[in-house]
This record gives sequence, structure tokens and C-alpha cells, in this order.
Amino acid sequence: MKEYRYKGKEMCHQCGALRQFLGKQNQENLVLVEVICEGVPAPAFIEKQIEYWEKKQGDSIIGVDYRFKAGNRWDYEPMRYRFAHGLVKVQDRWFNPFWSIWLQHLMSRPSCYHCPYCSRERVADITLGDLWGVHIYCPDRYNANRGCSLIIANTEKGQRLFAKAKKLMNVRELDMNDVIRFQGPMRGHISMNPKRAEFMHDLSRLSYQELCRHYAKRPSLKLLIHKYIWGTNRQKVWWWGLKRRIGRTLRGLKR
Repeated sequence: MKEYRYKGKEMCHQCGALRQFLGKQNQENLVLVEVICEGVPAPAFIEKQIEYWEKKQGDSIIGVDYRFKAGNRWDYEPMRYRFAHGLVKVQDRWFNPFWSIWLQHLMSRPSCYHCPYCSRERVADITLGDLWGVHIYCPDRYNANRGCSLIIANTEKGQRLFAKAKKLMNVRELDMNDVIRFQGPMRGHISMNPKRAEFMHDLSRLSYQELCRHYAKRPSLKLLIHKYIWGTNRQKVWWWGLKRRIGRTLRGLKR
């Protein structure tokens, strides 16, 4: 995609680029919707990942779902690979080298490390994302680990459209400060990992397995206990709810 200049900075944000390109043209019938982004992974790594799985399974991949939602697995961010002859492979985030390497900010594109769009001020009419922290702010909306979406109407146009669609959704209004508490990309751009240059160099010469062995981090025992033994967020929501009820009861007795 061609890069444009926006407020003196290079950019690659599609919504901002389109607004800049259209300039003073009538945009009344144009609605811009964006998804909150924490960095774009290197295509070369994706290609190696797909090549590895195709060779391992002896079949062609026809689809990759990086955030597979079926089976009430929202909190595990599973990745699903679909193969031409019907085979399906699913990896939880905690055992997936892709998520480990990406979350370390080792392979995001260079512009991601100084992106001017990582703030509360948005360019699009509507912003979409995951409502991280839903189990804290509105646990009744946690939906049995199916997740909850964040919708921000940034412009009058966006607000009008949201008002029309609102009746089709279960909606809870939140304070913006609460919203961005767990939305890092709305507080600032990601920091460059000091090992990024080393990783990108190795990406051009090492195999997928070698890259994963060298750069992907294994989940800690504490994390595995927290996620798979202590329980999912559904259990934590139940526990937090019980503590609140006990607290209210004790306060009532003191009175």
C-alpha cells in the first residue's frame, strides 16, 4: 500500500490514508470502520509457518483462522488450520510459537513501532476490538468464555449508525478510561524489541522450527496452572462474584 503523509508523519493506516486521499470530496456516504491493531506480523514468518504445517501434514492449507472463536475458547485465542482434505488443527495461544514471537514485538513492520494512530483519538467513524477486562467491568457479559466486543463511535456519523444497530445487540456503556486500561494500542505504539534486527536476519535464513526454538518462549508453569488448572475466567468471575456477595453480607452485619 502506498504511504501518505498525515500531520507530518508517514502512515499506512488504511482509514487515515483514505481520508487523506479523498481530501475535501464529499464523504457523506463513506463509513470508515477500523479494528484496533497491535502490530502487523511479518508475511515471511506466516509463509514459513504455513509451509511447515503443509509439509508436516502432507496436505495444502485452505484457511487459517488466527482467532478461532468456536467451542467457547475466546480466552485461549486458538489458531485453526484447515486443510484441503478435511483435516483441522487447532493450537491454543499458550502453545503457539506465533503468538509468543508476535507478542514479543519481534516481527512487527517498522511503522508499527512509531505508529501515530495508537491513541484515544481515532480516524475512523467506528472502532472495533476485543473488550479486554470484560470479566472485571461487566462479568455478566462474559458470555461463558465466548468473549465480548468493544465498539467505539468516534464521530457523529458513527454515533448515528451505532444508535440504529444498538437494538440488535446487548450493550453496556463504559467509561473511556476503563476501556483503554487494557487496550495498549489506544495508549501508545508498541516498543521495538532490541532483538528485532537479529530476528529479521534469522527469518531469512532459518527454518520455521529453528526460529521457534530460538525465539518462542514456553509458557511458565504458573501460567499453565492459572489457565488450565485454576480455571478459566468463568471460574474467576464466579469467585469474584462470591467474594462481593460475602463482602456485602459482612458489611450489612456490621451495621
